[in-house]
Amino acid sequence: MYGPNNLKQLQQEYALVNQKYGDLMLATAKITESLKNEHAKEYMLHGVGRRWSLLHACIHNIFSVFPPDTTCLTHNELLQVCIPLHAYFITYLESQII
Repeated sequence: MYGPNNLKQLQQEYALVNQKYGDLMLATAKITESLKNEHAKEYMLHGVGRRWSLLHACIHNIFSVFPPDTTCLTHNELLQVCIPLHAYFITYLESQII
């Protein structure tokens, strides 16, 4: 269980997820427009852009099943949290390699 300050911080940061996602997608689109190489443009749109969307969906799925103030999960809820959590970390680690 989180302390009151940590819980408040998590809730505040989660409230900013959509804004941050929009900012990332806009930045990705601007970078894509500036590229001359068609393969680079495709990678930015379909590689980077898709990964931002996947990470965004993972965060929302985790918080919808397991809000920070939750103290207990059923077995099914735990599975529903683990799936996007694994996808999030795989996508994140993949982005660190590239």
